[in-house]
Amino acid sequence: MSSASLRITTPSEAGTVFAQTRPKLAAYTHLVFLSSKTVPCATIEDLVAQTRLTYDGPLEVGQDLTRFEVGPQVSVGRLT
Repeated sequence: MSSASLRITTPSEAGTVFAQTRPKLAAYTHLVFLSSKTVPCATIEDLVAQTRLTYDGPLEVGQDLTRFEVGPQVSVGRLT
């Protein structure tokens, strides 16, 4: 895959998609936070804050072993 075809969605762009589609629960899963010598690593709090600029609905950020059960209701479970 060439680098020209790679496109990463920003959190605010994802928020726009969530706002347009109005899911029962918007969820981020399988996250990779990239950084460099000049760009610090983002945090989950940064991700949520940027998403909230364009989306005000239900939102979860998955972690290892997070379980989402989707039916008439959506529930989120985490192993502790």
